[in-house]
Amino acid sequence: MNADEGEDHAREVAGVVGAAGRGWPALRAAVLDALPASSGPRGSLKVAVRFEDGSAKTVSIAPLHTLGLHLLEFRCDVCHADQLSLDAALAMNLTLAIPALALADGRYLLRYSALAESLDAHAVAGIVRVLASSADIIAHPPPAPR
Repeated sequence: MNADEGEDHAREVAGVVGAAGRGWPALRAAVLDALPASSGPRGSLKVAVRFEDGSAKTVSIAPLHTLGLHLLEFRCDVCHADQLSLDAALAMNLTLAIPALALADGRYLLRYSALAESLDAHAVAGIVRVLASSADIIAHPPPAPR
C-alpha cells in the first residue's frame, strides 16, 4: 500500500482546494487535478478506480439541471441484470453506504445525485470511492462463510 491509498486501497485525495459554490467548471478542474479522471461528453468526467485484486470500476460524473437545481449525477455500472436476481439486488442495496441501485437497459448500476454547490473535490472523491467500492462488492461478492 502506498501513501496515496487508504486502508481499503482506494485512492485518497489530499490537499485539494474546495470548489463548492464556484460551479461545475471549477469543481471539474479540481476533480481532474485530484483523481485519475478523463473528460467525457458534454463536460462529464469518468473516474477509473482500480482495486488490489485487479478489478476496476468507472464512475461517471455529469452535470444535471432539473427542478431548477444544479446537480451532479454519479453513475457506476455494477453488472448485467442476469447476474443478480431482483430480490438479491434489493437486499444488497439495503446494505450499501449509498443505497442507490437502479436497473437500466438490462444492467444494474449505482446512481446518485447531489447538489453541485454543496460539493468540493474531497466530497466528490468520497462519493466516487463509495460507489466504485459498492459496485465492485455487488459484482464480486465475497464468498459466504462456511
